Amino acid sequence: MRVQSFQDVRAKEVALMIEMIAKDGGSVTDLSELIFWLINNIVCKVAVGKTYRGLKFRNLLERFVEVLGAISVGSYIPWLSWIDRVSGLEEKAHGVAKELDEFFESVVEEHRNKREGMENAQSDEEQDLVDILLDVQRDDTNGFTFDNDTIKALILDVFIAGTDTTFATLIWSISELIRHPRVMKKLQQEVTDIAQGKPLILEKDLEKMEYLKLPSKRP
Repeated sequence: MRVQSFQDVRAKEVALMIEMIAKDGGSVTDLSELIFWLINNIVCKVAVGKTYRGLKFRNLLERFVEVLGAISVGSYIPWLSWIDRVSGLEEKAHGVAKELDEFFESVVEEHRNKREGMENAQSDEEQDLVDILLDVQRDDTNGFTFDNDTIKALILDVFIAGTDTTFATLIWSISELIRHPRVMKKLQQEVTDIAQGKPLILEKDLEKMEYLKLPSKRP
């Protein structure tokens, strides 16, 4: 139910991406970048309640993804960890970690201040992940410590899983479709059949698209 409650968020961000592609007027489009920011905007909206489109956050997220995908020699061969220091990876990782921690700290405090200024409790539909985690933190019957560091770690997990994994899966799927025009044509026909003249395919229509599900199930 929680996933379904964010259906409007996903639909809105997808519509914005389609609009951006349409504005390009058939010129070359960097789908990788568009898809990356589509996923990021959805994850941001679900996790922290709003999107961050500023250059500062964009730069931070790009550096975060770069560090996330980098190969750390010291992680595999501890006695060669000096290579990470020489290459600058260690310093870069520490810098990104510090900025992310400060960003998530500001997000948590912003949510906490907002909640303290509200007379009525938010409905489930109005809550994002941070709101839910703050509710858990306030519940002292849990029997375990749930501090800000725990909340920030959970938000980071969502960003890593939601952004990196989903992005890689979508890019892989699109690459495979480009490499196999026959499969792409069958998918396009399935979309046409399901749409039945409608301008958009809705999430509820996806259950009917059996052929669409096959690429992700391929071993």
